[in-house]
Amino acid sequence: MPNPFSLLVSVRNWHELIFAFALVNLKQRYKQRYLRAAWAVINPLLTMAVFTVVFSKVAAIQSEGVPYPLFAFCAIVPWIFFSSSVGFAVSCLNSNFNLITRINFPKITVPLGSILATFFDFLISSALLAAMFALYGYPIGINALYAISVFMVHMMLTVGVCLMVSVLNVYFRDIQSAMPVILQVWMLASPVGYPVGMVGKGLLPYYFLNPMAGILDGYRKALLHNHAPDPLSFNIAAVISIAVFLLGYRVFKMSEKNIADIITP
Repeated sequence: MPNPFSLLVSVRNWHELIFAFALVNLKQRYKQRYLRAAWAVINPLLTMAVFTVVFSKVAAIQSEGVPYPLFAFCAIVPWIFFSSSVGFAVSCLNSNFNLITRINFPKITVPLGSILATFFDFLISSALLAAMFALYGYPIGINALYAISVFMVHMMLTVGVCLMVSVLNVYFRDIQSAMPVILQVWMLASPVGYPVGMVGKGLLPYYFLNPMAGILDGYRKALLHNHAPDPLSFNIAAVISIAVFLLGYRVFKMSEKNIADIITP
């Protein structure tokens, strides 16, 4: 069985290659776009504006006593990081067909580089979130430090899903076609534009099987309410995210040696 700790060794030994793939992804993403990196700000802001109109103004959804734009943006930023990472990672191996078939290197650096490129946007969006806290005069308490543990779980889920979909797409190209729909449904099943409190108590045990539910609620608890994440939802999210990370890594490593033989552009 592949040892997941070898991932850290790969990151240490091949960090320059991972950064190189991240740089290439960034250049491709912003190629022929006049606004370039400004989209890292425009995208979450537009999403927040749509959610504010649809959920707050039209549906009159409550936002846990927090101004709705701040409430929504606190979940939009981590959600866009997750969905963008998965969306770009699903085709990253096929996009690098020429390198993979001609050069011998750890293939895992390709999806990791894709995630790192998306992390650049996440940092910009996080800075914008901090500016919104200041704009609304909303204080951040000491319990905001819990967001660090939430982020670690968030990253494990993101890496696990990205590794899994990137290698599965080499075998089944339908994955790439289905991914936009899957991510849209996943977003609606996650508390991005609405609070967890809207979900019926009888449905919560099933609802929290979606790890992004516990992760997004954990961010809100830590950043907006200065509380520790809900133990039930966060622990479920952590266990599932670790399992997804281990499964994604195992699937990738078991398939890695065959990728160059079957991959197509």
